[in-house]
Amino acid sequence: METVKVHIAGRDYPLQAPAAQVERIKQAAEQVNKQFEAFKGQFAVEDAVDLLAMTALHFASEDAVHKRELAVDGLNQPSPSAVQHLDDLSKRIQTLLEV
Repeated sequence: METVKVHIAGRDYPLQAPAAQVERIKQAAEQVNKQFEAFKGQFAVEDAVDLLAMTALHFASEDAVHKRELAVDGLNQPSPSAVQHLDDLSKRIQTLLEV
């Protein structure tokens, strides 16, 4: 495990992650910040908690869409690798949102 510090919405968060996931965590934090700033500019909302909630909802909604798109075999069952990828994304988002 490695310690990685990410900066989200003006705050630093030290996280523990396997070395193989460090770069993906940094990229996820960058995406969260991008969406956070986009919502900040788009809406008259200044509260960081509200903006982070909107950001989380945005990514959860995207995740749900991707889960539907990844359905295979006409049985609406995603492949095991797709499920693992989505689980990893969900865990990273949850970790980043734990305050």
